[in-house]
Amino acid sequence: MGAFLFIGGAVPVLMGIVWAGVYPSNDPHVVATLVVGFVILICFALWETLGPVKYPLTPTSVFTSSWGRDFTAPAVALGVVNMFYYSSSILWPTMIQAFYTDGGKDWKYATVLSLPQGFAILTGAIFLSVFGSKIKHWHWQLSGSTFIMVLFGSLLGIVTPTNKGTMIAFLFLSQTGFGWALYLSIAITQMGVEHHNLGVSGGISGAVRFAAGSSKGIPSEDQYFLNFLGN
Repeated sequence: MGAFLFIGGAVPVLMGIVWAGVYPSNDPHVVATLVVGFVILICFALWETLGPVKYPLTPTSVFTSSWGRDFTAPAVALGVVNMFYYSSSILWPTMIQAFYTDGGKDWKYATVLSLPQGFAILTGAIFLSVFGSKIKHWHWQLSGSTFIMVLFGSLLGIVTPTNKGTMIAFLFLSQTGFGWALYLSIAITQMGVEHHNLGVSGGISGAVRFAAGSSKGIPSEDQYFLNFLGN
């Protein structure tokens, strides 16, 4: 029953989020799917909390442990991390095409400009591997790397045709923070539960991660950003 209610609620919610980039926000495609989805998710939460469930899919203790610091906060950070990865993966190629390669005609230079993002993610992962165990204070590392990712990722919004170097630097810093925060947030969500709840934490954090990133892959974002640049 729990699985049935969760699937029945999560699928319409994700459809509504994606359709929000295709249809107007007051369109029935968006409103109906979101309303129905969230109502079913509320029913799922009530069933999990009050129903005669011997093995709940989302035990309350997982979310409330240490007032949410053990699992809930890292899971939220994991969702935010995924949002910025997908948004950067859309915005940076769009910026390359719109500003730096004459609409993508210089594809070789466009390929070169696409390299900093991947190298930055690798750099963040290496930094975590090398310095993470030396710094310790894992939650503070997650807070700091997420802050860097969000700060410099947001600063990509000040792009102009003449500040390419600054944008590359901001992208590199943001994605370095992403590479550090991504793997750390996944690890912390696993470390924040009892051993017998590892499967539960993996399932919940995976659902949070993909749900948070679902609205960042919609086709209309590219066109919206190009229209913004044109204005």
